Amino acid sequence: ARASASDDDPECPWRESEFLDISMTPAVCTDQGPCDHLTVSARFLIREQTEVEAMMSMLTTTLIVFMLGAGAMLISRDTQNLVIAPVEKMVNIVKKLADESMWRFEDVGGETVSNSEEEAAKDDSGLATTTLESTIMKIGSLLQVGFGEAGAQIIGQCMSAEEGGLDLMVKGKKVIAVMAICDIKQFDEITLCLQEEVMVFCNKVAKIVHTCTHMWKGTAHRNFGDSFLLTWVPPDNIEAVKAVALGPSSSDQMRRCCDYALFTFVKCLAEVRRAKDLGVYASNPKIMRDFKRSDYRVEICVGLHLGWTIEGAIGSDLKVDASFVSPHLRTSARLMRATGTYGVPLLLSGAFLDLLCPKARERCRKIDTVRFVAQDGTTEPDTIFAFDFNDSSHAAPPEHVVGEVVAPVEMPKEAILDKGVEMMFVMDQDVVHAQEGITQEFHVAWRAAFQDYSLGRWERARTTLADVDHIRPGGDGPARALLAFLDGQGPKPPPGWSGCRDLVDMKYP
Repeated sequence: ARASASDDDPECPWRESEFLDISMTPAVCTDQGPCDHLTVSARFLIREQTEVEAMMSMLTTTLIVFMLGAGAMLISRDTQNLVIAPVEKMVNIVKKLADESMWRFEDVGGETVSNSEEEAAKDDSGLATTTLESTIMKIGSLLQVGFGEAGAQIIGQCMSAEEGGLDLMVKGKKVIAVMAICDIKQFDEITLCLQEEVMVFCNKVAKIVHTCTHMWKGTAHRNFGDSFLLTWVPPDNIEAVKAVALGPSSSDQMRRCCDYALFTFVKCLAEVRRAKDLGVYASNPKIMRDFKRSDYRVEICVGLHLGWTIEGAIGSDLKVDASFVSPHLRTSARLMRATGTYGVPLLLSGAFLDLLCPKARERCRKIDTVRFVAQDGTTEPDTIFAFDFNDSSHAAPPEHVVGEVVAPVEMPKEAILDKGVEMMFVMDQDVVHAQEGITQEFHVAWRAAFQDYSLGRWERARTTLADVDHIRPGGDGPARALLAFLDGQGPKPPPGWSGCRDLVDMKYP
């Protein structure tokens, strides 16, 4: 220690804060003593102690700052993860649904609705944001499934409405579309047999039809119990407007829609026939008992037509549906019902066939020209074409996905897809096997017989149509339908016969 250093000494190298001053009065120097008021003072150098205290103070401050920063970061992270991020995610979901109603939830950070539900179930904290986020995704998903692509405008309008209302008093939108009505055969009888189980049966068929439709660019709409409405519309709005303004033949996308629609139902028919979970119904005790046979097979029938339709929302504040309104829908339904008359599973209208690619048209044949007669007596003339199917069922490869192209062994599936839709109608094995046994001889005989029928040579037509029925293994439905019509007529056609006959449609006007 250094004592008696002067405060004003300029030679002192230390600061005032580095000194410790101590003063004391000895005990013997009391009042009135010889050393009265004597004070002893000393100054000690405490530089090292001060440095240590300063260092410790710095460390303490640094530690406190670090702890405060770490705590703030942890709190901020939890706030971001548990509050801010979920709220932002929910806002983005609502905005995306308003802008693009059929937007898939997989785009939300790579999560699906099911993943979100699993996370919510695992979340022990029970945060309201997690539950709310999962609920919004469920509601959005249900809206998409319930309304479908046709209801995209309804979903967007509802999501973007500031007051949360839905204005139904708006005009619809006119589009040119491929319209298909797909029906499950003998559905009423199946319903009586299966009772409550019929819903499972119907949904198994619906899954195949909807999967194939979605895979080949179509849209599933309303279900009518045993029937499904499916449509194909050009995905590009410019092409859709072009098809309306200049006609469907002016749009390449519209032509592609027709090709995809036909291919879809070729796949649907093949997938339904080979589906194992549908095949078990052949041995269902209830069906065997009521049908009194063991060879029951689930079958569907389809009517395909091309025409204009008005799409929009129909309903009220209590119930609203995304609907199509058009007389062309009635034509699709009539074609579907006419499959029973002609004994074929797939009928096409002339307007639809005109837009098919050449390879697809080659696999179709003209089977009649009719006027659909409604209950009110009105008629609608149309040419009917059939895509022929034999009765066999073709097995698919083990790795096959429902609706996908079934390629031959020597050619990969990708090579067929790269060459376009025409190659699909040449190389897809479902298409090829569907028409096995339908020979060139059969087509030549059919064209000759149909010409006899159309030109009014009915005596000769009876013979040639019977020959056609015998050429095809198992018989030919269209030939039998025309023979049945001729059997109900006289030996000669009525005056003014033009090759077009009336076909009564009793179910719908």
